[in-house]
Amino acid sequence: MRLEGEALNSLGEVAGRGTRYQEAVDYFRAALQVDRDLGDRAATGTKLANLGIVYTAIGLYRRAERYLRKALELHEAIGHPGLLLEVVVNLGEVSAEHGDVQAARALLLHAADMAAARGDARTELRARARLARALLDGSPDDLDEARALAEDVLARARGLGLRTATCRALHVLSRLSEQAGDLATARKLEEEAVELVRVGAAPIDGVLSIHHLGHLLADVRPAESAALLADAAAAVRARLEGLRDEDLRRGYLAQAKVREILGEAE
Repeated sequence: MRLEGEALNSLGEVAGRGTRYQEAVDYFRAALQVDRDLGDRAATGTKLANLGIVYTAIGLYRRAERYLRKALELHEAIGHPGLLLEVVVNLGEVSAEHGDVQAARALLLHAADMAAARGDARTELRARARLARALLDGSPDDLDEARALAEDVLARARGLGLRTATCRALHVLSRLSEQAGDLATARKLEEEAVELVRVGAAPIDGVLSIHHLGHLLADVRPAESAALLADAAAAVRARLEGLRDEDLRRGYLAQAKVREILGEAE
């Protein structure tokens, strides 16, 4: 049974990376039941963490937080430092979605520091880029911090050849340029980000760059703008259609950005 649980968990991880969220949830739930039947706390902690991570991606933030915090309670049993990092990063993302920027800052910087200590540049840059995005609606000081974070992420990600981190940093810098009224720079940065998305970067949040570029091009290249907005809606709709469970569908549709992207397509 233990091998069955691990096989189900591996299938869930593959499905989650491919944004096949319903499959991921189904596999993780089945794996979790196997571990509970075996009384394996370490394996249970791993599956709770993975469910929390996929619930974060879907937008079920309160449920995600419950699973992630339970996994954190079991972190000594998890025995997987990389997964523990993922738990902290996702808790930071949940805090950001709840509008608690201070909690998000503390969690994401903690995760970034832990990742740096482990030599995990990919996770470190993900945490810093996510914090930069969380700061975009804040005070002038927050915007300065967001810019410094994004510029650092961009320089390091380019040097390391990390396309997803590069894409995320470009998106933040594009939005900052737009807020400053520099639309030409905003378009140039987001065009570079979308080029990376088209070749596989940022499979989960790259849709934000496609959608943003669609808005930025509305007044200068309207046909291209419409195509980009339609692409963003198609990507979001495909994820929604893959969710069979009604509570998962409701959670996904509860995200303001999801509703915005689909509403514009209508």
